[in-house]
Amino acid sequence: MNVEFKKVSGIYKISSLIDGKFYIGSAISLYTRWHHHKHNLLNNKHSNGKLQKFVNKHGILSIKIEVVEICEKEQLLQREQFYIDTLKPFFNICKVAGNTLGVKHTEDTKEKLSIMRKGRPTLGMLGKKHNEQTKDLI
Repeated sequence: MNVEFKKVSGIYKISSLIDGKFYIGSAISLYTRWHHHKHNLLNNKHSNGKLQKFVNKHGILSIKIEVVEICEKEQLLQREQFYIDTLKPFFNICKVAGNTLGVKHTEDTKEKLSIMRKGRPTLGMLGKKHNEQTKDLI
């Protein structure tokens, strides 16, 4: 994808060059979004398991990205939903644009998420107590 799409928002399609199956997505910056997809796929870290397995098996050169529609960012989710409903993309796990509600994680994924989160600091004071000096200052 060309750098000319860096400040362009719209709907994109990632297609298999092998069997024509595809993914529909939307982005405020099409250029940046494609580079995130590519980076994650090349590093085996993509959140879409179907797409990751396909690229692991066939390689990154077995997919292509194309712009389906350029639109204003306020219209992105509406237009993405239109294409998901109309084209029925194979690689889209979630059938609702911009929403992962209803996506069921496998037990393996849940375990990986648990391991990944262990040792990370919690947000704010959750699970912590102020020491006496801090209490006095408060």
